[in-house]
Amino acid sequence: MKPIFSILLAMGLAGLLVGCSADDPLTEPSGADLGTLVIQTVPDSLGAQWTCTHEAGEVVTGRRDTTLTDMAVGTYTLNWEDLFGYTTPSPMTRDLLADSTLTVTGVYGPGMPPPPLPNGWLFDVLGTAADDVYAVGTEGTLVHFDGTAWTRTDLGVASTLVALARTAAGDLWACGEKGRLFHHDGMSWEAEIFGTVANLYALGDYGGVLHAGGLDGALRRYQGGVWEPVGETIVSRDRVTDAPLDTFQLSQDLAAITTVNHFGIGGAYRRPDYTGDPLGLLGTQGMVLSEDPVFPWRLDPLDMNGTDASEWVLCSTSDSTHPDRNYLGTSTGGLFRLQDDGTGRLRWQRQTLAIARGQGAGIRDLWLDPAGNLYLVTEVGQVVYLPEGGAAEVLFDGSTPLMGVWGVDPANLWVVGLWENRILHLAHDPGAGTALATMWDGPEPPPLLFPAAVGAIFCPSGSEIWPQCPKD
Repeated sequence: MKPIFSILLAMGLAGLLVGCSADDPLTEPSGADLGTLVIQTVPDSLGAQWTCTHEAGEVVTGRRDTTLTDMAVGTYTLNWEDLFGYTTPSPMTRDLLADSTLTVTGVYGPGMPPPPLPNGWLFDVLGTAADDVYAVGTEGTLVHFDGTAWTRTDLGVASTLVALARTAAGDLWACGEKGRLFHHDGMSWEAEIFGTVANLYALGDYGGVLHAGGLDGALRRYQGGVWEPVGETIVSRDRVTDAPLDTFQLSQDLAAITTVNHFGIGGAYRRPDYTGDPLGLLGTQGMVLSEDPVFPWRLDPLDMNGTDASEWVLCSTSDSTHPDRNYLGTSTGGLFRLQDDGTGRLRWQRQTLAIARGQGAGIRDLWLDPAGNLYLVTEVGQVVYLPEGGAAEVLFDGSTPLMGVWGVDPANLWVVGLWENRILHLAHDPGAGTALATMWDGPEPPPLLFPAAVGAIFCPSGSEIWPQCPKD
């Protein structure tokens, strides 16, 4: 397999925690069976997320110092998230008695930090108009273009942000490491509690409902103003008879959720037939989740590209009204399009994409212009134009891995990648066959005073692609 430039958003705990918010009581017993639980984190300024599990299995999640009143008596276990650059407090199990107050304190100490990401890498770009464009990246970076210059918004975190999404209602969302999630309602950016500390890689509308997903199958949907869990059981079916072939569990058998499309949720699952050492991408296969009439989810594996090599879905376009304007890009340069297979069923079908130097290079992001022409960016530094019904054309051929692309129209395209504090603008004229590239300076990042709460490492050749590189 060809070596692929790879990034790991290095994080600790990434399990899916199904529970409620810190504002909800775990149970509703009588007043005589209630107590108060005080959860403290030192230093509180870290904003570390904690999970509180009652012996009955119910879970509360939150951040910072919190007092929980009217809590059921019994045994509670507290866990704190891992923060790079600090030692994590050990899990604590304590008993809460009736009509009493229990205080549990987790103390973070100095630790050996990993090498931090360069301060200024950007991973996604998205906008609403030529004078309203956003990009996100390392060190909690959120920058905005007003048509004249790029400026920085301080979100108050040092966590890497990797994805942006805009809902049908016009709201903007950003997500990243350790379940970090931010919402812009047209006035300001506000932090949201996702309910897990899993690394988040994907945001978007599936079936008209906002979903977010990430490592180890973490997946939730936004309903009624809260992020709620979704069904766990997944079925795979025979493509001809539609008979069930196997069942999977969202939080056990999925390696990652990496993109959300109106017609499907893409990523990779852990193949049950794999017998080797499942490092990196090995032992996984690209897939798309969609609705099923019996089970919560249906899993449709991508057709392997003639080999046993693993291939992940990494990005997608999304169009709710035109199914054939929906594409998927994969970690081995595969391009899939949603099309009628001749039986009336829509399926993701592999497309031919001939790019001389970039053949097989991972496709990191896609953007579809109003006419249905496709633009894509790759991890070997190329911006590729694929006109509807035509042949691929390389518009920009660099050496820096590119991670995101968005445009107002072909003459106004923005591209972000692993440049330090740089943003690429392309003015493409398909008729003339020209593409003018201009490099913009982003706003200067703040000094890196301490290691980021998330770091990244380059995976060695053969370990393939973020987010599932071999872990320490």
